[in-house]
Amino acid sequence: RIVDFSTHLSGPLASHLLAELGADVIKVEHPIQGDGNRGNEPKFHGVSDLHVALNSGTRSISISTRSEHWTEVTGALTGWSDAVIVGSRPSDAARRGLDYASLLKSNSKLVYCLVSGFGLTGPWADCKAHGQTMDALAGRVDIEWVDGQPKTKKGWRSAGAPLAGVFGAMGVLAGVTRRDRGGG
Repeated sequence: RIVDFSTHLSGPLASHLLAELGADVIKVEHPIQGDGNRGNEPKFHGVSDLHVALNSGTRSISISTRSEHWTEVTGALTGWSDAVIVGSRPSDAARRGLDYASLLKSNSKLVYCLVSGFGLTGPWADCKAHGQTMDALAGRVDIEWVDGQPKTKKGWRSAGAPLAGVFGAMGVLAGVTRRDRGGG
C-alpha cells in the first residue's frame, strides 16, 4: 500500500510502476491544481494524457495542506500504508509534515521515499530540481543558439526525471523487502 504525495513525473512514475506490480496506490492531490500534470496538453476528455497514463490504476483524494484536517488525514494515510512517496525539497516536506520523522509517528514500519533533486543535506538541498536542470548539470542537454539565446534542441527528452521515478520504485521495493525480512 502506497501513498503518493508527489506531482509531475518522478514520484508519479514511481507509484505507477508500483501499481503495475500490484500495489494499492492512493495519490494525494491539491483540491484546485491537482497533480501538476493534469493541465498539460494533449488532453483526453479534459485531462492530460500524461496524467492519465501516470495515474492509471491509482485512487486519488484531494486535500489542501492548509486544511485543518491535513495532519489527521496524512496520519491516517501513513498509518494505512507500507510506503509513502514524497516529491519535494526537504524543507518543503518538513513544513508540510511530510518528512520522515513526522510520518514515522503514524507508522513505525513505514518505508519513506523522498524524490529530491539534491538530497537531504548540503548546500543545494533546498534548490528546486526539474528534469532539464538535472540533465543540464549532468551535461546531457544539447542547446542551440537562437537570436543570441540558448534554447534546448527540439526533441530533447529528460533522462533524470524518469530515472528518478524508476529508482524511487526500486528503492521502495527494496525497503519493503528489507523491512519484511526483519532488517528494519
